[in-house]
Amino acid sequence: MQPDNTKSDVRFLPQLEGDNPFVEFKLGHMPFHAGIAGGNGAPVTITYPSPLNHGINDPAVDGTRHLWSGSDQNRQQAKLWYFSSTYLANVLILSSPIKAENERPPANPIRIADIARSLYREDIEPVLMDLDMEFSFADPIEGRDGVIRKTKSGAYASYTVRFQTKPRPLTAEELAAVETHGLHDLRAEFGPRPTDEQIAVLAEMFHASLHGEPFDAARWGAAYPGLKVQEVRGSLVPLPPSNGNGRASRYDADDKPAAEDGLTKQTLSALRSRVTTMSA
Repeated sequence: MQPDNTKSDVRFLPQLEGDNPFVEFKLGHMPFHAGIAGGNGAPVTITYPSPLNHGINDPAVDGTRHLWSGSDQNRQQAKLWYFSSTYLANVLILSSPIKAENERPPANPIRIADIARSLYREDIEPVLMDLDMEFSFADPIEGRDGVIRKTKSGAYASYTVRFQTKPRPLTAEELAAVETHGLHDLRAEFGPRPTDEQIAVLAEMFHASLHGEPFDAARWGAAYPGLKVQEVRGSLVPLPPSNGNGRASRYDADDKPAAEDGLTKQTLSALRSRVTTMSA
């Protein structure tokens, strides 16, 4: 996690498919006010990768949809079961206060940034949709570096993302890192496509949650992939690493030989990202 009152210099990288470097991740929520069955009775919230990520209806969202057209109280109730969105992107770490605390930099400087919806809408989306900008800030040649700042006042931390005004091509060393390590498959964060049986598990959980029953960990704990207790996503930090420096992934497993200077024409062509195409 990025320390308070610090900044990180990063370069957002495009996806190999599509022009938007970000993928929206929907996280489902179910409150269990009676806690976990057999536990101390303390309320918990269970989170899970929503089947909406795969274009499948979420029983908790469907089951509370009618509340949104009711009173303010009903809408507040509906929010308890509504999904939250964060936005995932590949980033190349240029400088980081986290990196300075380690004896050596990580072998793979490419991480997954997990961006809160509000921050994405306020600081990133307007830049993505700027029709006066010919190239995306994620373009490896005509793109622009980003600065992530974290400030904290009292108990609350806030983040901002700002982009340099002048474009900068990635260096031969940075391009080699992209070619050597590759980009993370952001959609892998969605988890496997849920089966009909697993959707039925979510429906059963929702019914229990709605009726004030405890969460049955023995029955449901391993029945749906990615269930977690009181897990909160959305802070602007690289996700937890395998080596203490960044994102856990198959790219961290082994050090690979350095790539040749520059990038192959095929890979470079695949990385190019024009905003005009994305906005069409």
